[in-house]
Formats: sequence, structure tokens, C-alpha cells
Amino acid sequence: MKNNGSLQLIIPNQSFDSYKEVANLIHYITRTGKQIERANELVSYGGHGVSVSGSIEGVIEEFNQVYSWYKPLRNGCNRHIFHEYVTLSKEYADLMREKDLDELGYQLSWHYWNRGFQVVYGVHRPDQEAGHFHVHFAVNAVSRRTGKKWRADGEENQYRCDLFNRLADAFLKEKNK
Repeated sequence: MKNNGSLQLIIPNQSFDSYKEVANLIHYITRTGKQIERANELVSYGGHGVSVSGSIEGVIEEFNQVYSWYKPLRNGCNRHIFHEYVTLSKEYADLMREKDLDELGYQLSWHYWNRGFQVVYGVHRPDQEAGHFHVHFAVNAVSRRTGKKWRADGEENQYRCDLFNRLADAFLKEKNK
């Protein structure tokens, strides 16, 4: 993804094709379940369209329930969840407190919910895999509003990258007033 700012959008190879993968990804992002030993890497997590104040298992069930509304056009359309994340440049992250990073994650994740897709985000500290602060997003593959699947091409992905950079720059400007 072309990087023109403080954030870089990363869209890993998507191989999630079962309800089990919904649980695995959400636990990974929230550093719960089998990922609890990595909890020190977590700054915060939250979401839109789900009740994160309850249990993470409840969040997973909410994702699965919405996905169950989808009627595939053909066999083989089994992806239930999408994973994306943004990395923050060191210079950008150094200008914020961890509380600010949570607020930024919340604001960025609003984009998915605004389009009708449930989302869970998790802000992570630099670790072995990523040497920068980063925000992960688990996005339900089915819109809670329309019942249709997420479709994103290169143009949409670039739009999201540019949007996130504009939002992040505006966020930082507002914080430094």
C-alpha cells in the first residue's frame, strides 16, 4: 500500500474461512484467550457494533451471528472476517500518549462501522513482529446493515489508507492545539 503519511495500512494475506478463525483473530487482536501471555503488548481494544464491555466470547458470538445472516451466492464464499492493521511511524507515535492511541484506534475503526461492518480494534505496542505501535482491525465480512459481504479492491484500499492518514493528521493537530 502506498504510504503518504504518518500511517501505513497493511492488509495481510486473508486466509480466514471458518468461525474458528473469527475467534482466533479477535483473541489475537485483544490479546485474550490463548494470546493472554502477550497481554503486555496490548495498549487497549474496543469496537463498533459489538459489546466490548462484555466478554470477548460474547463479541465473537455477535460477529458469528451477523455472519449467519449471509446467504452465499455459491459454495466457497466462506471468509467470515477480514484483518487489517495500520502501523504508526515512530515520529507520529512519539507525539501521543497511549490514551491518545486508543482514541485514534476508535476513530479509525469508525470508518468500518460507518459502512455497516462490525469491527474490533486493538492498539499494540512495538513487539517482535512489528517494531512500531500499530492498530489491528477485525472486520466482520458481512454488513450488519445490508447483509452483504465486504468487497474491497485496490482503489478502495488506497482510499482507506489515504483516509486514515488524513484522520490521523487531523487527530494529532487537534491534540496539539
